[in-house]
Amino acid sequence: MKSLIQEICHVVASIWRIGDAWLRRIAVLAIVVLLALFSAAMLVPQHLQVTVVPILALIPLAGLLFLAIKRPTLVAIAATAEIGRKAIRAVSLALAADLIFGVYLSLVPISNDRGLVPLLVLVLVTIVLLRIGNAPALISLLMIVLAVAISVVFFIGGRDELRPRMTYQDVCVVTPEGLRSYVNLKRDPTYGLPTHPCTTQEIIDLRREKVSIPESQSISVTDARNYPFFDTVTGQPRVWYFKRADGTYALFDRPGSDPATGEPLKPIDEVVREDLIRQQQSAGQQHAQDEMQSAQRAQDAAAAELINADIHRQSGVRQAAVLILSQDASSVTTVENEVAEALKQRGVSPVLFFFKPAFLQHGRAERLFHGDWSAADGLNLAAHVNFVIIGSVASTFSSSPNLDNVMSAHTQIELQCFDTAAQSSCGQSEINSDGAGFSREDALGNSYSRATLQITAFSREITLN
Repeated sequence: MKSLIQEICHVVASIWRIGDAWLRRIAVLAIVVLLALFSAAMLVPQHLQVTVVPILALIPLAGLLFLAIKRPTLVAIAATAEIGRKAIRAVSLALAADLIFGVYLSLVPISNDRGLVPLLVLVLVTIVLLRIGNAPALISLLMIVLAVAISVVFFIGGRDELRPRMTYQDVCVVTPEGLRSYVNLKRDPTYGLPTHPCTTQEIIDLRREKVSIPESQSISVTDARNYPFFDTVTGQPRVWYFKRADGTYALFDRPGSDPATGEPLKPIDEVVREDLIRQQQSAGQQHAQDEMQSAQRAQDAAAAELINADIHRQSGVRQAAVLILSQDASSVTTVENEVAEALKQRGVSPVLFFFKPAFLQHGRAERLFHGDWSAADGLNLAAHVNFVIIGSVASTFSSSPNLDNVMSAHTQIELQCFDTAAQSSCGQSEINSDGAGFSREDALGNSYSRATLQITAFSREITLN
């Protein structure tokens, strides 16, 4: 190879010195065509290169044929002389080189990476010089391998296309058949749709199809301050979230998408954790307030069955609820009216219908009469009246053996005064009175009349602060 290249160079030089002008033109034409081939391969669109480049490569051959037709005698003489035969062989080799380059540039799309063309030329020239200089075969082989590698890069599409091929990259595309994934493809081979780098959610969906990854499950976190949102070893999040439009969070145990919106879930961070803590504290306070209000409403409803809740204490006015216990309704009315009149004399406003029948039926009245304030639990009596005057009335009747048609009545009245604010006694009295008449009613009435003075005395003695 080395001797052949050296011989070609020697013959070309000799032809240039002694050769015909047409031979010189052919030599110049071969060089010009070689440059034209490279220019066409880089500038002409790829779909025209297969046509344009071969035509350019055939121009020197056409010139040689023109010379043979134009000067057949010169060609015949050259073929008979040794130097002529060498010249014809040298020209043939030059033309063959042009044709080889023409074939190469027709097949290899060097326009895919024009920046590599100077390197390709440099490698080819280096190979020629290495062969002329009798360099070690290994170095020449390495240059040939490099030239082949550069050609492969052109075929692939250039360095821009080679880089993604050298790295594994999943690309995805949504086709009419669903989500599909490929490796380093720009378009789906079936539908021609452009691909894009797979998103995290698309990778999860593809893996779920292949290995049946379970769907992310909603979790409930009742104590955000102490919940292990992060792995204690790696610090990586163990919870994913979606923030709703109202500012609250939906929490899940793994990556995925929100079932309601389809939006991808995000891994939790410290900012979201602190927001969850604040929300739970606010919700806890609101819940406690709601519970308190609910309990108060329930208590008020229960109290409304026992007392007249529409009655409230008034500024500057002392009020006393009056309740008399007796089996005789007329006795109750009579004694309550007497007590009411006595309280008015002390400047206290009496409330006669504060307690409802249910308060008596449930035994609360009897317990309160004996000083058991648990009977008033939940009633908040101090918010309604200042005092409670509660008492009992019992009457007995007898006839006189000496007087015909004369009845005697003995009445026992026990009165208790309670301060609702202090839940303590403000006075008590036991009243006994007798009365006589020709009927039970007359006898009882006279008995109550005699008790009036004692009731008035009781109202004066009680402590009404």
